[in-house]
Amino acid sequence: MPLTADRAGDFARVLEEASDDSRACMCTAYYGPDREGDGRAHRAAMFERGEADGYLLHANATHEPLGWCQCAPLSSGLRLPGVPADAVGVWGLTCMVLRPAFRGRGLCREFLRRILADLPRRGCRQVIVVGHRPEAYRDSPGFMELPAAVCEGAGLLLRREHAVCPLYELSFPR
Repeated sequence: MPLTADRAGDFARVLEEASDDSRACMCTAYYGPDREGDGRAHRAAMFERGEADGYLLHANATHEPLGWCQCAPLSSGLRLPGVPADAVGVWGLTCMVLRPAFRGRGLCREFLRRILADLPRRGCRQVIVVGHRPEAYRDSPGFMELPAAVCEGAGLLLRREHAVCPLYELSFPR
């Protein structure tokens, strides 16, 4: 389900519980120097403007928020290393977090599958995905985003190798 201002409480619940890092950032780090103040201030300004930059994952039966994924057109202001900001039809998928109680159940894979299925309907021609190597986060217990192994398992192609955050890509047929 795409994030909208009326789901701000669900978004906050996921990020507050996910990790100290996600709580501080509020999934705004990839906006770089264009970010308005700290993560909370930038996120609040986005909600006020009605900007939606990702998806919430809810439990089917209870509608309880389980996770969040930042995924938006690069034209929205997301910045990825080595990717032109004005690339038409190119989206960035930069963050995916699950509440701790729901990790280890295959939800990352399912969430990514749903998002990749939805993107072409939203005009996405190509998505650049930031993967994360769990072994690189030994100093940040509890911090985990979209594992590189999940990206590889979904058939995403390696675009740029990196010890911590490799970039993957997938192009959609027109």
